[in-house]
Amino acid sequence: MKVFVSWLVANFEVFVTVLLCIVFGILFAVGIDSFVFTAQEKWGLIGVAVFFMALPASITVKNFEMSMILFLLMLAGYICVIVSPDTIGSATLPWMPSALIANGAVSLVVALAIGIYTAINMDDVVSRRMLYVNSDVGMFDMTVKYSLNRFMAAFVYISWAGLWAVGYAFFKSL
Repeated sequence: MKVFVSWLVANFEVFVTVLLCIVFGILFAVGIDSFVFTAQEKWGLIGVAVFFMALPASITVKNFEMSMILFLLMLAGYICVIVSPDTIGSATLPWMPSALIANGAVSLVVALAIGIYTAINMDDVVSRRMLYVNSDVGMFDMTVKYSLNRFMAAFVYISWAGLWAVGYAFFKSL
């Protein structure tokens, strides 16, 4: 089980992106009215949605700087929701700010758990060759950077999944 969890931590972006595309692809395929759209238009809309769901994965896969940028953008979004929930609640639905704040809290807790797991089990998450050719100082530096990368990636992708869920619920309520 530890090997699977380590693999999941190392490939978190890909796993969440595939899961998002499958779940929301099915929801969109079932939810799009076949009387309004032709089959080609329906699959085109699903393709565009899948493209936007997979967009962060194409940007941040194992890229520390882009993970940090997306992390800071998501964090800024959560701060805006916390500071002015009335603006978002009055413009949309009253439950949306609390759903977004709950999504941010869940994202933070899971991301912290993933970051700590990565730091503790770095030897399981990375290749053994990396451990043998690097000094302790080099491994400490890599451990800190990789743990932060996994923390930020987990926060971004869980937030992204929650944002899609809230957006889907919002559009279904219209």
